[in-house]
Amino acid sequence: MDLSIPELEAGLAAFADRPADAANPERLDYLNQLAWEIALQDPARSRVLCKEALALSRRVNHTAGIASALRTMAYGALLRTRLKRAIDLSNRSREIFAELGPAHEYGYATATDVASNCYNFVGSYDRALELAIEYNEVARRIGFTRGEGWSLYNLGQIYVSIGDLIQGRDSFTASYNHFTEMGYDTGRSRVLMMLAGVLDRLGDSATAREQMELSYSIASEMGTPLLMASTLAELGRLHIAEGNSAEARECYRRCLEINSQTPNKSIIADTQLNLGQLAVQQGDYASAMQSFESALVTLKKSNAPPLLGRIHQAMSEACAATGEYRQAYHHAREAQSINEQVRIRESDVKLSTLQIRLKVESAEKEAELNRLRYEEKAAAEARLTETLNVLSEDLELARRVQRSLLPDLARDTGEFDVAVYFEPMIQIGGDIYDLYAIRPGCLRIFLADATGHGVQAALTTMVIKTEYERLRTEPLSLAELLGELNRSYCGRFASLGAFFSCAIIEVDLAAGELRAASGGHPEQLLYSQTEGALETLTTRGAMMGAFPGSRFSELRRPVGPGDCLVMFSDGIEEARNLAGDFYTSERMLQSIEQVCQDATNSAASTKSADSIVSAIMADVHQFRESADARDDLSLIVARIPGP
Repeated sequence: MDLSIPELEAGLAAFADRPADAANPERLDYLNQLAWEIALQDPARSRVLCKEALALSRRVNHTAGIASALRTMAYGALLRTRLKRAIDLSNRSREIFAELGPAHEYGYATATDVASNCYNFVGSYDRALELAIEYNEVARRIGFTRGEGWSLYNLGQIYVSIGDLIQGRDSFTASYNHFTEMGYDTGRSRVLMMLAGVLDRLGDSATAREQMELSYSIASEMGTPLLMASTLAELGRLHIAEGNSAEARECYRRCLEINSQTPNKSIIADTQLNLGQLAVQQGDYASAMQSFESALVTLKKSNAPPLLGRIHQAMSEACAATGEYRQAYHHAREAQSINEQVRIRESDVKLSTLQIRLKVESAEKEAELNRLRYEEKAAAEARLTETLNVLSEDLELARRVQRSLLPDLARDTGEFDVAVYFEPMIQIGGDIYDLYAIRPGCLRIFLADATGHGVQAALTTMVIKTEYERLRTEPLSLAELLGELNRSYCGRFASLGAFFSCAIIEVDLAAGELRAASGGHPEQLLYSQTEGALETLTTRGAMMGAFPGSRFSELRRPVGPGDCLVMFSDGIEEARNLAGDFYTSERMLQSIEQVCQDATNSAASTKSADSIVSAIMADVHQFRESADARDDLSLIVARIPGP
């Protein structure tokens, strides 16, 4: 049902004299659609109609009516910035409409519209973009013309949120042209408001102001308070950018006055934030902090993370400008924490945090940083962004360098079937390994795990690799080799204060023997095909780099064809899921033994080391769900040639 508000009012009025038909499905459709259409103009009446529709739908078990009411309730919650409730309601509505099938694709499309807006508002841009594209596809398929326009509007919002202003501008322009052809003023007003904001950020402030004033004019003619208030808030922001303080303050006053009729906490808080920034521009930091505090109070019970992040960032900059560095640092960290939770772009927060750290750590920088004002921020941000880009490029180069140190499986493993899984926590990590064919039929595998993470650990691995390669061709037993490696490392690099664990294992086919030694590393594993069981290779040795006189033991045991050596770093057993639970060594041992048993009893194609590594890591990833890695993950599997 895609009818105008007058048509919906007339359709609903036709049932006024028929109380017996209060729960008539057709009447419920009019009731739900009218509640949806007037949500912006008259949110109070929209809520009343929506509650009535939901109650009647539940009374007669009208599933489509329930879904429509939930969708409209989600829209109302979105307008009131109750975002968690809005997301829950919109997702439930979409589920019901999807279950009802193709006949209810209009309802599914509008519920998807609400969900896309919600996810964009909380900063989940990937999900918001996915839903906006789906909304556009459904709207086109069913001929829902306004839906096509709103989906383009949603895409524009998302593109702007992720920093793609050109794509955002183009999407808003297409949406505006679509609504203009339809003569749909509500859509035109909202799109013009967003388009003006994009044009201002692209440097065309004059056109931006014209578009914003036109948006306000359309909203005023329609008598839509929320649109009027939103447009005034954005117009005030444009006046601030142009230095028109008086005009900006008047826009904010009128915005708060209009919004008092149909309160929207997001608009009120945004306006208070803008008033605070206006005070900062005039050097009135006391008034600025009062406005910022008011904005935080306004959002106390609302879930609007991006806006909360902006408020804390503004408070951080105001505190920094007045020398209150401890408070400045606190608000900068709050902003950073909020933005990380919703996975939004962190450049502004990083800028603020770096500025505060500079002030806290170096008194010599205080005078320079205190001179930074509103008009200098763009230049400062550009310099810091350039620095961050350079650091990012350096990390990428370091990643390539570290990867180049890793062996070539095809060249360095001889007749052995070897597979490796290597995943640093960030671009670079603290795990390193080496494969060395001592002679035909004899392979040595070395795996080390440096303490710490990131750049420090990665640099340590380069030192470890260099020292190990210097010693690996010496005619030493494995215990002697680790002892010499430890003495050399302690003697040359003790001042670094960096330690590492390692395991080294040789498999000699001619002797039918495995030799192993380790220094502070988890016990490595051997699966015996003959015995059908997993064995831990227990060796003794202290953490490398701790004591130059440390002694190491060496284990020897027979091996046979089809046996499988499994080496790993502690990042595997210490992997965590979203709840913070550890993968644990017990689960790892159980998984590895089961995978090796399955490989032994299966077809040849699934006995490969690569298939074994894939199966083990599949269980680790299933346990982790979507949780970020907290340590480097290394897994090496080497199968002894044989059946």
